[in-house]
Amino acid sequence: MRGLPNYRKDWASPSISLESATLALGKSAEGLTEYFETCRRKRNQIDYAQSRVASETEATELVTNAKHFYELIEAWIAKNHPKLVK
Repeated sequence: MRGLPNYRKDWASPSISLESATLALGKSAEGLTEYFETCRRKRNQIDYAQSRVASETEATELVTNAKHFYELIEAWIAKNHPKLVK
């Protein structure tokens, strides 16, 4: 993407993706996107030399929420773009 005159480095950043998901999915996704934004910020504060910063409980909660978010996205696709359903 380098060299493209109108390319913005931050265009595909995770925070923009989460904001876009909230806009597309509506209120049903708002709590999850806020949760993922909090997780993203926590991850950004972690020194990559550290380990075991996230607890087992936090990791389990993250996986559970990611699965729920996936289900919301699949339901949105089925409702708004049924031809794209797997």
